[in-house]
Amino acid sequence: MTDVLSAILPVFTLIFGGWWVRRQQWVGKTCTSELNKYVVTLALPALLSDIIINSSWDHGWHWDFIGAFSIATLLLFATSVLIAVCKGYSRPEAAICGLNASYANTGFMGFPLLLSVVGEDSRQFVLLATLFTVCLLFALAVVMLEFRSEDASQNNHRVFIKIIKNPMIIAPLCASLFVATDIPLFAPVNASIHLLGASAAPCALVTIGMFLSDNTRAVRVISRQSSLLVLTKLVVHPLIVFLLGFYIFKLDSSSLLCAVTLAALPIGTGPFMLAEHFGKNAMTTSQSILLSTLLSPLSLLVIILFLKQD
Repeated sequence: MTDVLSAILPVFTLIFGGWWVRRQQWVGKTCTSELNKYVVTLALPALLSDIIINSSWDHGWHWDFIGAFSIATLLLFATSVLIAVCKGYSRPEAAICGLNASYANTGFMGFPLLLSVVGEDSRQFVLLATLFTVCLLFALAVVMLEFRSEDASQNNHRVFIKIIKNPMIIAPLCASLFVATDIPLFAPVNASIHLLGASAAPCALVTIGMFLSDNTRAVRVISRQSSLLVLTKLVVHPLIVFLLGFYIFKLDSSSLLCAVTLAALPIGTGPFMLAEHFGKNAMTTSQSILLSTLLSPLSLLVIILFLKQD
């Protein structure tokens, strides 16, 4: 329980910090959107590049782990998007719903939590889950959001150019070229990317706090949609990963523990960055992140105790 709380407490601290500075009016009303723009256009692309460029693949790809985690996550994302569309949500709103249901906070919380629970052997699993979640799943949502305009079908070439020019897409693509060609990145540039990327998660959490402060009255009532998304993220996501990992991919006990625990992590900051940036479901997303983070210690404790018995 202590390990779980140690990994989650910084999340609450930074959200509260953002709430407090906005509550005290130490920053202006536009700070929320402006800080989020900084994260989306600079810090997050740098973080994605840093993860790709500085990853170590000495221990292999662990395809069974990737299969269980990625298939479960994509299945949940696609199902959530489909349900949202059937309920009358627009495609951008449905994409945000899909992210809320399947986007785990692997990067910010996965490393410290599993390092305490499993040990050094967990690093590669957390890295693989983070690469899939932050790069591939996030990129899929960005593409869906860029096709948000009603006349997108008549301007597909313009939308395609816009997608390619999006920093969250082009940055990891450029970083992948350095990895694929084994070209070393100039050390000062690499250090700059690392410093910039390290600010993404804390700035995003502070932004969430400021957003909640501006919408305190609405936060007092948790919407039914937020409750369902949190239930899906904390219960359904790890359950699907467990079923696939145990029955289909036959993961060993350590790999299974890592996969299910990573899936059971609360919703990360990525969905809020996109929701606020594109003006879609920001309130529902911020509620879902806060509620899932609040409830995750209990669900994570149950999952860890259950799987560590085997």
